[in-house]
Amino acid sequence: MVSVDTQRVATFIWAGHHLWASPVVLTVGIASLFYVLGPAALAGLGVIGLLIPANILSTYMISKLQRRLMQHKDERVKHLTEALHVRVVINFSFYLKKFII
Repeated sequence: MVSVDTQRVATFIWAGHHLWASPVVLTVGIASLFYVLGPAALAGLGVIGLLIPANILSTYMISKLQRRLMQHKDERVKHLTEALHVRVVINFSFYLKKFII
């Protein structure tokens, strides 16, 4: 559970930075293209426009796979915790038998 929370905080920090940085970088890049190329920079804007849906689709797929990965991690941690508790019970019963007999 802690790894899930840590992953979400790290993702938020990364995404939060890009929320303000991406529009600035995009604006500076487009302005530079128009300064250097003039109206031919519209081709670059067209490519950006075509790649946005692909980016949205890939982000959706990655987030879906990330959720599945987190479910598997939670299941693994649950089984590991159960195994460790069983080990503690076995050790306790072993030591209990030593002291009783």
